[in-house]
Formats: sequence, structure tokens, C-alpha cells
Amino acid sequence: MENPLHVLIVEDSQSAAESIVDALRSGGANLTFERVNTAAALSAALERQHWTIVFSGFTMRRFSGMDALALVKKKEEDTPFIFVAEKVEIETAVEAIKAGAQDYVLNNKLKRLHSIVEQHLQEWSVRRLKKRNEGTLYYLAYHDALTDLPNRTVFHDRLQQGILSGHREHKVLALLLMDLNRFKAVNDTFGHPWGDLLLREIGPRVRPCLRESDTLARIGGDEFAMLLPNTSINGARRAARKILKSLAPTFEIKDTIIEIDASIGIAMYPDHGSDAETLFQQADHAMYAAKQAGGGCKVYKPSYDRKSIRQLRLTGKSHNGDSA
Repeated sequence: MENPLHVLIVEDSQSAAESIVDALRSGGANLTFERVNTAAALSAALERQHWTIVFSGFTMRRFSGMDALALVKKKEEDTPFIFVAEKVEIETAVEAIKAGAQDYVLNNKLKRLHSIVEQHLQEWSVRRLKKRNEGTLYYLAYHDALTDLPNRTVFHDRLQQGILSGHREHKVLALLLMDLNRFKAVNDTFGHPWGDLLLREIGPRVRPCLRESDTLARIGGDEFAMLLPNTSINGARRAARKILKSLAPTFEIKDTIIEIDASIGIAMYPDHGSDAETLFQQADHAMYAAKQAGGGCKVYKPSYDRKSIRQLRLTGKSHNGDSA
């Protein structure tokens, strides 16, 4: 055990605590320790710092070991907890393990305490690494790695939930799709790393224009989507204008000034669609109408369907998020 251990001992007896410390040090442990013997003292110690490991007796005058275990697990769920006692009934030991204790050691077996601690600290390290990796994988599954915004999966789920809520409560919602104008030119002129830096700047510009209840997501390429629950057409237009205004100031990328603007399409539930796929499609048509007009925002109209399809056929482009 090369790193110093911060050991917390829940025990009435100072000599019993010192026996635990001596056993650990004789096994080569470098440690600091503190002894507590009341619930209040234990709670204060847990608040004060993180402990590498906790030892406890089973029976004390003013405090029980099982109560100590419950307090530790509530505050530090993964911290190894080991009971040390003169004798332990098998039923009590089983109950302790079920409650979250890692092990129990008899007082006459303290010579093997250091090896037990090493084993449980290794297992703790593995559990911690596994939990961190699981958390990273979960985060990456629902967030865009480049911009740190929610991704298409999250946005689609929130849109569906918003539609269900709107149907249930008879409320409207607005879907905004935004495409950056001239983004392809940035990539072509300066390279994709510069384009990535620019995309990272969009969230901090746009997020302050929205409410806490709104969702901003990157759904691919240079396309972003915004979900505005309980928002009227006029409210959606106001939000779109604020977003466009937030993008008006120049961006400074590696000491180079870059100007960028955007096209925003707006579709409303339930006026323009009653399901997520239809709303996405209508907002997409409105966004292309805005792009054809040179930028700004457009609210969906049925006539945009034909214009968007005709424009795509004329230009021979597919919608890949990198359009100029």
C-alpha cells in the first residue's frame, strides 16, 4: 500500500483502535487515522473528508456497528467497511455483509488485516473504475462529444415526451431547426479542426437565449435543434430572433475573425404535425426556405414542401448538415 491510507475507526476503546493501526502498520501501511465513538462524531468525520477505509466494532456503549455502517454507506457508498470484533455470531456477520460491509475480522486474527485491506482496496478500485467507465459510456450515448450538448437521441426522446405532454395538457410546443450558413466554407478554407472549434462556440452563444425548460441539441453536422415547450408561434419567433442575434457578433478562432449566421425553421405542435417525425420534416422544410431566402427564420407553410423538394432536385444536394 504505497499511498497513505486515511483510516476512520468507530470504536469505544482507544487500545482496540491502536491494535488495528498497529496491525496495518506492521503490514507496511502508511496511514493516518481518527477514532470516533458516537453517531455525531462519525457524521462530522464523514463530512470533513473522504476516508480510504472504515473499521468498526459491533457493539459499543453509545453506538452500534450496524448504525455506523448505515451512516457510512449513506455518505460514502463505495468506501470499504470492515467490522473488527472479539467474536461474531454467524447470523450477525451475514446480516452485516448483506447491509454493505465488506468483511469482518476477529481480534485474534489481526495479523492478516493488512492483506484483507489490500484485497478490498483493489476491489474498490475496480468497482470505481467500472462505475466511471459506465458513466462515461452512458454520457457518450446521450451527448454529443464535440459540443457537450444533448444529441439526436436525447432530443428525439424529449420531443416525443413533449408531444405526449402537450396532448395530455392541451398545450403547444415549438420545434426549431438551425443550420449554420457558410459553415462548409469555414471547413474548406481553414480545415475541419477550425470548424469543430466553431461548433463548440454555438452552445454557449445560443443557450442563454433559451429558458431552463428548453432543450438545445446538436443533431448532426452543423445542425442544431431546439425544443420550446408551451411556446406560441410568436414566442418561437422571438426566441429565433434572439438566437440569430446571438450569432451576429464575430467568432474569434485562433486569432482569426470569422463571421457566421444561420437559418432557422420553426414547426409547431399541433398545428404543423402531431408526431415527432412530421414536426422534424416540417421544421426542416421551413429551415430550407429560410436558407433560400439568405438566412433568418421561417415558420412552416405547406408551400415550403414543394419548394424544398424542387430546390434539392435542382441543386442535386442531399441534406448532410454541411450545406453552405
